Formats: sequence, C-alpha cells, structure tokens
Amino acid sequence: MIHQLRMENQILHRARDLLTRAWQFRYAQDIEQTLVLMAEIRHLLGNPSDLLAHQFSDQEGWFEQSAELLLLECSIARADRDSIRAAQILNSVENAFRHKGHRPNAPLYLQRGLTFLSQSDYSAALEQFLGARSCARNPFEKFWALGNSLTCMEYLGLPYEHTWMELQKLGRTLPLSDAALSQIYAFEGRLSFNEGSLDFLKKETETKTIQQIHYFKLWVRALPFVTLKNS
Repeated sequence: MIHQLRMENQILHRARDLLTRAWQFRYAQDIEQTLVLMAEIRHLLGNPSDLLAHQFSDQEGWFEQSAELLLLECSIARADRDSIRAAQILNSVENAFRHKGHRPNAPLYLQRGLTFLSQSDYSAALEQFLGARSCARNPFEKFWALGNSLTCMEYLGLPYEHTWMELQKLGRTLPLSDAALSQIYAFEGRLSFNEGSLDFLKKETETKTIQQIHYFKLWVRALPFVTLKNS
C-alpha cells in the first residue's frame, strides 16, 4: 500500500511538471511541443476511451491533473478554430469542478476568459482573468492573466495603469516568448498611437516571428496621414 502511494505520488509529481511545461509551450504558441508533452502526460495518467471518467475520480490528485489536461485540449481545440469541441471540453471540466465542489483554478479561469474574449464579451472575460490573476500558481499564469486583463480593460475604457505597470514589472523577471513580447509591444504601440505619437514605428521588436505588433505597424503605415521619413 505504501509502495503504491509512493508510486502514485511520483506519477502525479511528474505529471505536474509536464503540465507546467506544456502550458508554457502553449502560451508561447508552440503547438507541436505542447502536443508532445500532452501525449507524455496521457501516458502517465492513463488514456481511457473517455477521459471524463478521471474527472469524477475520488482521488484528488488524479482529478486535478486530468482536468488540467482536458483544459489543455480545450486550448488546442480553440487554436484549431474548433469552437464546438472547445466548448464541449470546457463545459465538461466546469461540471466536474461543480460536482467536486471545487472553486475554479487559474487554468479554468483563463480558458473561460479566452472563450469570452473570442466572443468579444470583454466584461465577462475580464471577470475570469481577474479570477485567474488572484489564484495564479506561477508567474507565467499571472503574466497571461494580467495581459488579457489589460486587453479587456483597454476595450472597455477602464483604467489600466496599475495593471500595465504590474505586467511590465513581472515581464522583466521572465524569459518571455515571442507571443508574450508581442502582447507588450502591441499594447505599447497602441498606447503611443492613441497619444498621437508614431515613434513606435521606428522601434525594433525582438520577436523572431511575425506577431500582432507587426500587423499593427503595417496597418498604421497604411493610413493616409502617415508619412514618416525612414519609417
């Protein structure tokens, strides 16, 4: 019995480490590496024909890890533009949390928020991102909760100065992916543009791939009044 518990704890510890890394790859928009780690997690936790069976397990650790794996699948489905599949997975996890009497964790808050954001429901999305911010388990979860909160606040016309400062401060402590850097650059660009400055067009970005800041610069340059020399 003791040996079995020790083995289960080792499995759950390994799965937790892999889940953390998988989310980091997912936030970096590296779908391929995310899927590789998800396959390894399934190998550890088991891959029954119906993953939902794990959600209602009486073993707490298995429930948490399996629910989080399903949330990763929800995120991948949304990236694949399969909104129906993403909604089905999200609903099943929400039902499992209610069945267990659990409060949402940061990944669930984030996936809820991103679903609302994709529907342009910024008020509902902001509520979820603020929830994720309050219970983030690591700096990366907090970064994405802050970044998405900032987007919602901007669209809703709400004060965002404190959130923006907190995001910048946190970002300086993390090895940020292109996706994360782009979110900061894009917000800086929009902020500069709204203040009547086009200096951001001359600023070099450090991303290795094409991100939203590049499209925003192209859009601004295409406006008829922009005539920056050497821009």
